[in-house]
Amino acid sequence: MKRYKVKEVCEMTGLTRKQLYDYQNIVNPSSFEKSGYKLYDEPAVERLILVANYRKILMPLKTIKDILNEKEYDVIGAITMQIEALAVRKEELGIMIELAESLI
Repeated sequence: MKRYKVKEVCEMTGLTRKQLYDYQNIVNPSSFEKSGYKLYDEPAVERLILVANYRKILMPLKTIKDILNEKEYDVIGAITMQIEALAVRKEELGIMIELAESLI
C-alpha cells in the first residue's frame, strides 16, 4: 500500500502541517521512515479528508473523533446538530452585519 509523506498529505487534503499535528489524536500517521518522517496510508488520508470537511462546518474535534472512532455513533444526528448550531450562528452574524451597516 502506498504511503504518503506529510507534504503530499497536505497537498491532497488541503490541511496545513500544523493541522496535521493538531489532528494526530484523531488520525495517527500509519508508519514512520527510518529518518523519523511521518507516513500516512490511503485510509489515513481518507480519514483526514473527512476531518477537514467536518472542520469546514466548524464541528468540534471531540465530535469528529467520536464519529471516526465509534462504529455506532449517530453521524446524521451529529451533522444535524451542527447544522442547527450553524443556523444560530448565521442569525447572530446577520444581526452583527446589520449593526455594522448601521454604524456607517
